[in-house]
Amino acid sequence: MELRVGVPVPGGRHRALQRARQALEPDVHRAVPQRVLCCPRPRGLVSQRAARRPGIVSVPARVVIATDTTVQGGVDRYVVDLALAGRAAGAAVTVLLERSAEPGLAAALTGHGIRVEPRRLHHGTHDTAHIESDCHDTISRRRPDLLHVVCGSPRSCLTLRETATGSAVPVVITEQYVPGDLAFSAETVSRIERNYRSAAHVIFVSSGNRDEMSKLVPDTAVRTVVIPNAVRAKTITARCPTPHQRRERAAARRATSTLRVACVARLAPQKGVEILLRAVQRLGPDPGIVVDVFGTGPLHDQLLVERDELGIGDRVRFIGWCDDVVTELAEHDTLVLPSRHEGMPFAVLEAMAAGVPVIATEVPGTVEALGSGTFGTVVPRDDPTAMASALAAFRNDPDPVFDLARDASTHVAAHHDLDDCMERTLACWRATSSEEAPSSTY
Repeated sequence: MELRVGVPVPGGRHRALQRARQALEPDVHRAVPQRVLCCPRPRGLVSQRAARRPGIVSVPARVVIATDTTVQGGVDRYVVDLALAGRAAGAAVTVLLERSAEPGLAAALTGHGIRVEPRRLHHGTHDTAHIESDCHDTISRRRPDLLHVVCGSPRSCLTLRETATGSAVPVVITEQYVPGDLAFSAETVSRIERNYRSAAHVIFVSSGNRDEMSKLVPDTAVRTVVIPNAVRAKTITARCPTPHQRRERAAARRATSTLRVACVARLAPQKGVEILLRAVQRLGPDPGIVVDVFGTGPLHDQLLVERDELGIGDRVRFIGWCDDVVTELAEHDTLVLPSRHEGMPFAVLEAMAAGVPVIATEVPGTVEALGSGTFGTVVPRDDPTAMASALAAFRNDPDPVFDLARDASTHVAAHHDLDDCMERTLACWRATSSEEAPSSTY
């Protein structure tokens, strides 16, 4: 039996420790000689996968993941996946959440046994002095080997990032959402640029997001990498009807004008749900479809009023928040996402994995996921007439889009596998203490 002690033990205490163990476990000691190895505390812990591959560098031992997002959505989904991947690789992970955030993310993390600390992080909620106080307290008390900030905006947790950099803590940034209409003050842009240049890596979830950000902050001298969002594609595919079953079901529903359309989106201006409402109205008094909108948000009441004013209350239903999107996708015939901006939407990736045809707007991230129309139908954003035409084409002849959906399922399994994308992200962690560089290909 070999006992490894994680702190140095002076030579005189070495023998005392052995005698104490012998007194406590004399039978075990006599049966199996013990050897105490006195070693310094390691900086990093080797991941289970890396331990089987000689030469792979360990992940940092103490990792803090932080986000100041306040609502449920794609950002918190990524945080959960990242925290679980880091823990599986051997890191001691703590997640910092904005103190005023909706409780769903904290519940998801603590349900998996991940340590969560509510902090004052969001610049629009707390004053600068309180944010700075919490950031300095966190870095000095936690003493992390790495800080990974998951951003819902390029200025997310900016003070925390600066505090970590000032304390020589490596910083990795994931930009989940970079809209094309960014407008920051010159001072904020300067702070973001300095932070980018000092970061170990800046991860973008789509090339489109990186291109948008480069208009604001030139990416010269910035270590950027594109690692797309990902899902457990094979698991999703196994839970959903086969392509043949979907075609047969869609044919039966067409006969009764009840093709089911899903829209999974936060009810906020970014998602453009009102464009979908106007598209349904343009299909006429008998559109042949029923739309279920899954999501919550500040525009809920306003969208209900617009739906009723358009006279489509019997064809569009607002369901509310959905914890299990895959189960709902399995029951629907197509997914529509009318967004104005996206990072790389998880709903689209899940629909593709499920073999559900996708109709979405032409925005960065979504276009990349759909292969510029190879794996789904792409329409101009803010164009209800174009979206109505796409819905009518699906209603009248769904076979062509089912062919796209079949290829989409294969594509997601090959390019958006969660384990593979998380392993590439952990390579960014390992690179903070080695010369190992993560792959930048997508």
